Amino acid sequence: MRTVSTLALATIAALGISITIGEEVYRRATLTETSSGVVEIRRAYSALVDLPARCQEGEMACRETKRVPLLFRIEFREESALSVEDGLRVSSEPRGVLYVALQVEEAEQQIYDELLVESLRALAADSFRMEFAGLSLRERPFDGVSLVPRSAGPNWQCRERSEGAFEVRYERTEERHPDGRVGHRSSTMSESRDTFEESFCSSAEAAIGDAAPEVVRTMPAPLSMREQRIDVRVLDSLASVMDPEDLLVLPEEIQVRRELVPKSEGRAANSTGVGDCIVYAETTSAGERLIANVESAWLDPGLTDGSVWISAWTLSRSEMHLGLQPTTREEMGASLLLAAVPTARIPTTDERGNSVPAAGGVRTLELDGKALIERVGVRFERSAELSLDSVVGIAQRHSSLWMARPDWLLIACRDEGKAEFLVPGTDARCGVENGSELCDALWRRLD
Repeated sequence: MRTVSTLALATIAALGISITIGEEVYRRATLTETSSGVVEIRRAYSALVDLPARCQEGEMACRETKRVPLLFRIEFREESALSVEDGLRVSSEPRGVLYVALQVEEAEQQIYDELLVESLRALAADSFRMEFAGLSLRERPFDGVSLVPRSAGPNWQCRERSEGAFEVRYERTEERHPDGRVGHRSSTMSESRDTFEESFCSSAEAAIGDAAPEVVRTMPAPLSMREQRIDVRVLDSLASVMDPEDLLVLPEEIQVRRELVPKSEGRAANSTGVGDCIVYAETTSAGERLIANVESAWLDPGLTDGSVWISAWTLSRSEMHLGLQPTTREEMGASLLLAAVPTARIPTTDERGNSVPAAGGVRTLELDGKALIERVGVRFERSAELSLDSVVGIAQRHSSLWMARPDWLLIACRDEGKAEFLVPGTDARCGVENGSELCDALWRRLD
């Protein structure tokens, strides 16, 4: 965005010109991809499972069927939602399954259940990019400190990974440390997929059956987002009053007239388009009918030297990827220059078709540019996609913004090098034949 020097600002102020260096009108951030962590907890009570047992040789290579008071199946997965043209595309990635068989008394079951759910609810969405949400069997709520004091016997845990099953056994001991803590010891073993069907994991899966899950879901974490921003710069060199001789006289290609009609006719509008032009348009409202017949026209670039209101609108976009190694890609979306030039009063006829004389003397100029900017912001609030066309549409059609409409001519300059004029209060619009020359003059005036 260009800047204006202090000397230039002082000169502008001395000439009675108001200029806004830059004002943010609207900003929108849209999440384009999010990630959530999901945990499904299933429970079985007094469940029969096959547990590892010591063989006669002393090795933990045998199996025995035992009834455990409480059995959990805890499944972790990461869900991603990606914004696409036709809505959201949701995908899911497994992050492991954990079985926990507890030898706990009935009075301790609810206490541990609450500890388990509380710990899982504390997980962040980002942690689900790792297996088991990054939880280790040596930390709460799966560590010995959480399990052993509540246990009446060994507790078994099995972590099912993509490459096999990983089992951990905790044995309670009565050994006390000098500081009074009760100790415990644990041993681990792993099994391959080949022996999975005979392991504790598979018997625990069968024991759980179709138990209804309790679902714990994290708040979504943004992975990427798109930001759009609308900025505006304004130059207001409109005099509060102007001599009629100093007002722009519309060229013959732009014919506009006003007819006074009975207010009972209500509101109505119609138009006719040819190519990119709306060559004929009329609007009836509040006892007036505005009629415009237009075609492409040449406009004097010198009109920019006089009393004029100029606004430069910029739509910029950026794509941000968050998390580890974040990146931001800036993109300049589009720009629009919109100018309003006061014109000589248009011919007016009364209800009988008689000409209404124009008021003599100086003309008071009233243009509420602030209201235009605010109205644009409100329009963007309810628009799915931001477009600078909204600026042109609001300026041309909302009569409340133009206190003396339609005695103004709007000029819009776009990125493609195209320029068009518009008749406020109607839909009439057409191209400016010397658009490039006129727009260059307007940009220079603003800069």
